[in-house]
Amino acid sequence: MPGSGGGKLRGRGLYCEADGDTVSEMKIAPAESLVVFALAERQFALGISVVARIVRAVEITPLTGAPAGVCGGIDVEGSVIPVFDLRPRFGFPAREVRTTDHFVIAHAAHRIVALLVESVVGVVPRSESAATSAEEIAGAATIEDGIVFIHDPGLFLSLEDEPVLDAALKG
Repeated sequence: MPGSGGGKLRGRGLYCEADGDTVSEMKIAPAESLVVFALAERQFALGISVVARIVRAVEITPLTGAPAGVCGGIDVEGSVIPVFDLRPRFGFPAREVRTTDHFVIAHAAHRIVALLVESVVGVVPRSESAATSAEEIAGAATIEDGIVFIHDPGLFLSLEDEPVLDAALKG
């Protein structure tokens, strides 16, 4: 996929520290680690076990008839995967995709999805004090920079939206 080089993470639990396209060190993270990302100067997280990889943002192709929250699709190794714009979901104003943005490619309940984020902060250990709550929040964790909410991408689509997205992807 064009523009997808220079990831911060590759595979479940195996990630690399990177500066641009230069990998400085490979590391293995515990399965309960978190991938922390930023949107509108706030930090959020996903469990590392649902993250497949992180790639630089590329042009998003609109998907006619896609459910709310899905801003289009991207080609990843020959498969079209839906892209979720998290800004409106979290109450931030929409904006155009920038060359500095990234996609977090993640395993949702029934599919692979791409989450549009501004940056990836890094991989951090999940503290034992993480608390679960709320519908779309899998928990909260305290990290060095404060508290992050841990999201479950499998909850981003309702059961009613699943077939709608399937139809949009088949186009």
